[in-house]
Amino acid sequence: MIFSNLKKTLGVLVFLYFPILAILVLIKIQDRVPIYYLTLDPIAVGNNPFYTGALSNIGILFWCAATTVCWFCFALLIELKQKKRLQLFFLASGALTAFLLFDDLFVLHSIGFPQYLKIPEESIVFIYLLIVIAYLSIFRRMILSTDNISFVFALIFFGLSVLFDKEVFPIPDYWLDNGNNLLLEDGFKILGIVSWFYYFVQLGITEIKKVYLNR
Repeated sequence: MIFSNLKKTLGVLVFLYFPILAILVLIKIQDRVPIYYLTLDPIAVGNNPFYTGALSNIGILFWCAATTVCWFCFALLIELKQKKRLQLFFLASGALTAFLLFDDLFVLHSIGFPQYLKIPEESIVFIYLLIVIAYLSIFRRMILSTDNISFVFALIFFGLSVLFDKEVFPIPDYWLDNGNNLLLEDGFKILGIVSWFYYFVQLGITEIKKVYLNR
């Protein structure tokens, strides 16, 4: 039994280590970007104060936590052989959250894709919107059957963040000084991320407790 578990653990670790080792090898053999650009913290590379991007970093942590919650619940439900539709919902939600995490972390929609792939930011935002609409359409019944108030708040806050980013709403001149307008865009965004995180934590606790209570 011990050797069986050890073999399984080693197999999982190899699966996890391989992509990391592959990335390290690629960083070593490529010669277009200085290695320290890819390995050091952005604050160290830019010689910026330690609090640079504090609000953005907090948002990244909540994105990451939400992704982990979704995929942990997915894995647990598979192990328990319960609620296949809910398994799919957690899997897809984790994938969508991870996608948004990487977009936020590497600023893909406004810098990565437009500058390096020459895809206009407007096109990227439209594609993202289609992905979210498809997700909501596929899982609408699942979402509506849950305690979804925090999920609704998340969508509202994300929507407001995008609207302020695109300057759909008129902003008073005094808000434009010293980057105050960014406080509206990024403030609503982090409220949305926290609401998104709380929804999946709440849903995961509720559904896993149901499974154990009914066993």
